[in-house]
Amino acid sequence: MRISTEDITNINDALKHYLPHNDIQLYLYGSRMDDNLKGGDIDLIWIVPEQFEKDLNINKYKVLAEIKNNIGDQHIDLAILSKTTLKNDNFYSEVFTSAIKILP
Repeated sequence: MRISTEDITNINDALKHYLPHNDIQLYLYGSRMDDNLKGGDIDLIWIVPEQFEKDLNINKYKVLAEIKNNIGDQHIDLAILSKTTLKNDNFYSEVFTSAIKILP
């Protein structure tokens, strides 16, 4: 896995500001899962309670700005999904099968 423990901690610190509790479920997918590859963006799936999904997606740019403030300006693909949306989205439900849970 090509994401540092420090970056994971800093991403967690950023995400804590957007949910009223510490139940943050974050998964890494894509090329950063493979230690033999180089480069690539940080592909993340953030599973959130359904009642927060819409508002967090509206304010996704703020979430990404805070993450980038904490870890530096990197290419990040952040999907903010409830479990229901994840289940019903063909792309994310497929990549989720091999995603690595990085938080908690």
